[in-house]
Amino acid sequence: MMDLLTAEQKFTEALALAETAKKQYPKSKFSDHIKNRENQIINPSLVIKFENHTQSNLPIHLVAETKNVHQFSLNIYEVKEDVQNFLKYVSDSYNKNNFAAVKKSLVRKETFELQDLKDFKTHKTSLEIKPLPSGIYLVEYVVEGAIQDNFYFIATQSRLIFNKKDERKSLENQLKLVNRENGKSISNEGLKIFEYTRGATLNNFPLSTDGSANFKFPASTDKEYYRYYLVLQPKTNDYNLIQVYGNRYYGETVPTKQSNLAQIFLDRAIYRPGQTVYFKV
Repeated sequence: MMDLLTAEQKFTEALALAETAKKQYPKSKFSDHIKNRENQIINPSLVIKFENHTQSNLPIHLVAETKNVHQFSLNIYEVKEDVQNFLKYVSDSYNKNNFAAVKKSLVRKETFELQDLKDFKTHKTSLEIKPLPSGIYLVEYVVEGAIQDNFYFIATQSRLIFNKKDERKSLENQLKLVNRENGKSISNEGLKIFEYTRGATLNNFPLSTDGSANFKFPASTDKEYYRYYLVLQPKTNDYNLIQVYGNRYYGETVPTKQSNLAQIFLDRAIYRPGQTVYFKV
């Protein structure tokens, strides 16, 4: 009955029913089931939605999905030079040891006040983090004094888009480096590429965009199927992270018919009121 009432979002009635059951049957072997359902209704819950790449030096947008939460805080750390442990964390963020292993320094702590309507329902709130310079950031979020979870994001002025794309051979893709604000090409830019595989191998090599801002990842000596490429512009400390799937496409058939495709690129995923939308097709 509690489950039915919860499904109908009649949380107060469900809690009243639980209280009645506990009073009527204080020694029941099933009392733990009742307590578990109570906890599902009354315990605080926080889920944060965000962009992994966001524009540096501008407010950073996030959405908090909360239940029974009136306040939470973010511990924001910057990662400097510890690329290998950062990419290890990205490849397996569920392993709590990976977050702790990354060398990082606390930038600041931000606290957010929310309106708790005490209705036991989930509510969405749009929030913003104060601007941060270009760099890699790890974040812990804290509810009622306890760390709930963590995530990462990259603040950057640039963006990687596809200039030419081969769906069957990812390393044949030709990438273009553009400005994240207006989509303008960043030509003849010196880059440092970090290649990381799940086998914990980290390779790095220098590269440059050409006169049209295009470049390719060189052929990898690593045969792992999953790999990450972290692209650094040393001059400006702008990073971009891209995941690449290797060239082992099991059982894939080669298309026999010609197909026409179009791609539309926006300059960002979320817009604030009054901003101009830049796009390329």
